[in-house]
Amino acid sequence: MGLREKYGKKLEMQGFEPIDLNETDVDVIFKKCLADENTTEKECSYLFSREYGYSKESEESVFFDRKRINENRNNILYLLGQTHPCHYYREENVTPKTISQKYNGEIWTRNNGIIMELLHLARAIDELSPFNKATQDAILLIMKTTLSPNDPNFPEWWKEHKSEWEDRKR
Repeated sequence: MGLREKYGKKLEMQGFEPIDLNETDVDVIFKKCLADENTTEKECSYLFSREYGYSKESEESVFFDRKRINENRNNILYLLGQTHPCHYYREENVTPKTISQKYNGEIWTRNNGIIMELLHLARAIDELSPFNKATQDAILLIMKTTLSPNDPNFPEWWKEHKSEWEDRKR
């Protein structure tokens, strides 16, 4: 069950509940965190910059509501923790292709738009560097590995790691 089914449009969470890395949940969190006309503080995310070799036309920013992005920080970290780079590269450079793969080898999406949404969320919480044109990659800083709630090993893993997630400040 995804966030959309569980929480509907409001997506209000009481405590922390692990979520599976999938297109629906990434898209719901991304849209929920976008800045709107009621946003008082914005967080800017950009993946491509002239500073890193890209053209001015490539500098496209996404603006998030700072309060909502901070409220969803744990969800974003948990989703990122399920990616292949987080489990196997340990602070190595990532590409959209490597971030589209889960730790178990499963491709969770082939949708570049959804991949960019996850990368923008990671950038907005300062867990991803901008992409470097020369190397065609970025550095993912998150090193907290997580498991999908659908993984057969999840119940045992969650017993051991639950307090780490529930004790985190929002």
